Amino acid sequence: MYTPSDHHYFDSKEFKEKLYNYEQARQRGESVFIDADDIYDVANYYYEHGNIDRATEALDYGITFFPNSCLLLSFRTRIALLEENDLTKAQQLVNQITDREDLEYHYTQAEIWCYQSNFKRADKYLLALYATIDEDNTDDFCLDTCELFIDYSAINIAEKWLHRIKNKKTADYQELQANIEMEKGNYERSEKIYNELLDQNPFSSPYWNQLASSQFMHNHIHDSILSSEYSIAINPNDPEANFNKANGLFSLGNMSESLKFYKRFCQLEPNNERGEMMQGMTYVSMENYDEGIKHLKRAEQLAKDHLDTCEEIFQELVFALSHIGCLEEALTYIDKMNHLPNTDLNLLNVLRGHV
Repeated sequence: MYTPSDHHYFDSKEFKEKLYNYEQARQRGESVFIDADDIYDVANYYYEHGNIDRATEALDYGITFFPNSCLLLSFRTRIALLEENDLTKAQQLVNQITDREDLEYHYTQAEIWCYQSNFKRADKYLLALYATIDEDNTDDFCLDTCELFIDYSAINIAEKWLHRIKNKKTADYQELQANIEMEKGNYERSEKIYNELLDQNPFSSPYWNQLASSQFMHNHIHDSILSSEYSIAINPNDPEANFNKANGLFSLGNMSESLKFYKRFCQLEPNNERGEMMQGMTYVSMENYDEGIKHLKRAEQLAKDHLDTCEEIFQELVFALSHIGCLEEALTYIDKMNHLPNTDLNLLNVLRGHV
């Protein structure tokens, strides 16, 4: 499973050489003779930088050579769930895994149930597996399981798994604890833990980013911007740090400055719809509706199957289009929202009434 330490590896000479060789061979249409672990690293790099298409391409390429790789199939399953919203494809991929002893297989099967919001089944399944794990490995198992439930906002279950961890002094434990506190709205507690982690590792961009997120949700906007600036000082190319700073500036009404950092985020993650969406919202806030609509429509194209983001983009387009008198087009976006699952019908009625 992904951990923030991967970011340090992505900056290493070893990985950069691996990525270069892969990209050069693919551009020339040649086969790349690297193992499944290397393909996984390349795909993970693309994924963490918001390039879902290239991550998927790398995994699909790797699976042709390693059709039973638990590592590659598990990662590809997660993309099928989170990026493509294709449950059938996800189940087909996990069924291809032949090594049913690999823990990654079990995490992936449990994730499919989490995706379906069947958290009790996933919890029961992993709890039965936990009873069979060697005692030396139980803490790692609990950490990964806790992270899985946090990813799907099943915080009460995640907290139970966190309590099963025996060594509570590790940075991994503290980070998950801080994430849970933030999800529960205990921002002061979350920020205290992140500050303690930063005392131990002041050059960790992920810690600064998480601290900035907690401070932002705590409405400590100036502190959030400052934390983002520390992260940017460590790594100017950190997409999350640039996005967090832009959000802080946007909240303070500093639209022109926030736009600079949203643009920077888009340069770093050109396939991430959030950057285009926020640029669009910023331009609309500056009453530059034509430019705002242009970016919101780009965000629509990038969002694809990200249903939650699509709803937000459509809503913003309704307001922007209706403001400039494009009422028929605004109504088409209300119709699009109506086809999304779990859409609030009261919200649709309010939007339609507004138009």
